[in-house]
Amino acid sequence: MAKRNVLKETLGNYPAPLAALQAVRTGLSRGRKAGYAVEARLLGELVPTEISKNLISIFYLNEMLKKGGYSAPDITAAGVLGAGIMGGGIAQLFAEKGSTVRMKDISTKFVATGLKAAANIFQKRAKKGILDKLQARDGFDRITGATDYSGFSGVDLAVEAVVEKMDVKKAVVKEFEQVAKEKAIFASNTSSLSITEMAGASKRPERVVGMHFFNPVDKMPLVEVVRGAKTSDETVAVIAGLSRKLGKLPVVVNDGPGFLVNRILMPYLGEAVRLLEEGGSIEEIDRILTSFGMPMGAFILLDEIGIDVAHKVADILHDGLGERIKPSPLLGALAKDGYLGKKNGKGFYLYKGRRRKGPDATVYGKIKARGGSKPAPEEIIDRTVLLMIKESALCLEEKIIERVDHLDAALIFGVGFPPFRGGLLRYADKIGAGVIVAKLDGFAKKHGERFTPPKSMIEMAKAGKGFYK
Repeated sequence: MAKRNVLKETLGNYPAPLAALQAVRTGLSRGRKAGYAVEARLLGELVPTEISKNLISIFYLNEMLKKGGYSAPDITAAGVLGAGIMGGGIAQLFAEKGSTVRMKDISTKFVATGLKAAANIFQKRAKKGILDKLQARDGFDRITGATDYSGFSGVDLAVEAVVEKMDVKKAVVKEFEQVAKEKAIFASNTSSLSITEMAGASKRPERVVGMHFFNPVDKMPLVEVVRGAKTSDETVAVIAGLSRKLGKLPVVVNDGPGFLVNRILMPYLGEAVRLLEEGGSIEEIDRILTSFGMPMGAFILLDEIGIDVAHKVADILHDGLGERIKPSPLLGALAKDGYLGKKNGKGFYLYKGRRRKGPDATVYGKIKARGGSKPAPEEIIDRTVLLMIKESALCLEEKIIERVDHLDAALIFGVGFPPFRGGLLRYADKIGAGVIVAKLDGFAKKHGERFTPPKSMIEMAKAGKGFYK
């Protein structure tokens, strides 16, 4: 039973839990001395392995991001603009760490939704023993709601989490600045819209910044701190330092379509959709990707994100990056027909309440010209993951992010790229730039320009180098 449970959680990708189980079993059946001897032997075998080294490097990367180099001033009063599930999660996080929070939305109904989301998180954390009941109650009491900007004149920071429409966000920037103090920071939680363009509506663009939390806010450790063209170094440093105080891991990126994580993630999800259109099955593609080590399959993730949201992000990337990242029309067709994912119980999978059931077979009927070829497991992994590697190389070329290890951290802590592989670009170095370029070339000839190898990877292959080498 114990072994089966371990394998269910690790899929056999992490040998240490099984080794620990073996040592315990030996100790129970043959005595402590024998158990300690087996433990020492197994530890000696595991420490020098590649998986061990990868996990140790990620531990140090986590510690580096956690400590950083700048201690942000205390944010005693924060505002949250947009009181949905995401806004409620952000408000809860600030309130738990001691800030008073004013949450605004356009109606009392939406404000109530945000307050309920925050209350639910406090209740869950109290139930798990992370907080005691008094801490949970006091934390929730620090959050108030409104349908106007009353109470926002004293906030040090406002985090915007309104609908993903640029004109709405620009209007919110202007409204906030009319009541806010001069040094207040406006941080947008947008997942893909331009911070530079948003700041164009501001009288103080140096104090407009991206602060992209990942959903669910209380569980996901990453925050993308997005520097717009006019965002000041001080503002970036404050938001990075504040993220650490909130218990998050900040990665600073420059503005660009999809920033870093979504820009790399969306081609992966888009290719899974194309494999489905060519004849693959929802369940099989997801099974192959989870066996590779991803925390969930591509279609489960699309349902979690929301098919309508994913479609919108894919269109933003297409507008910003051109035809090479043109999305499949399937996501738009599904969203139009009411397939929104987990939030309405109807997506690539069917849901009963919050519980996922089997794939929704009616999705196949939405594919206009479905092929009859069943992709092999290796092709599924190569076509999805190599596109992520390609996009990562382009992000480094374009200076969206400066450091290779920070890029790997963003994908591990933001989307759950398998830690035992050491990060996407460590995995790329293991394969080798030459092999990746050759495979991308082959896929480009067969499937189109989205697979064309980036210049930096071609040069790496010629020089026999890698991302870390």
